[in-house]
Formats: sequence, C-alpha cells, structure tokens
Amino acid sequence: MLEEAVNLIEEYGFQSLAYILIKPPFLSEQEAIEEAIDTVKIAFELGFDAVSIEPLSVHEY
Repeated sequence: MLEEAVNLIEEYGFQSLAYILIKPPFLSEQEAIEEAIDTVKIAFELGFDAVSIEPLSVHEY
C-alpha cells in the first residue's frame, strides 16, 4: 500500500519524502540507530526520493 502511494506521487510529478524518527521510547541508542538505518534502506527500496531523519530527545529509562 505504501509503495503504491509512492508510485502515485511519482506518477503525478512530485517527489516523496519519508520522515524517520531516531530514538523512539524504550529502545537503547544502539537499537535506535540500527532501526533507523534499516528504515532508511526500506524507504529507498519502496521508492522514496529522500528521507528526513528526525531525532527525538534521549532519556534514560
């Protein structure tokens, strides 16, 4: 479904941008980095033109 949306955006001549959060709650910093890297790869595989990495605040839990 997301891939179809990205294709439709491209079909109409627009560029797609994925926003990726870094360090959501309850993940360690290492887990958050690995998750963000994997998500960036998936976004480009789905056809997004660009990604914006959005860091959240880091708190101990």
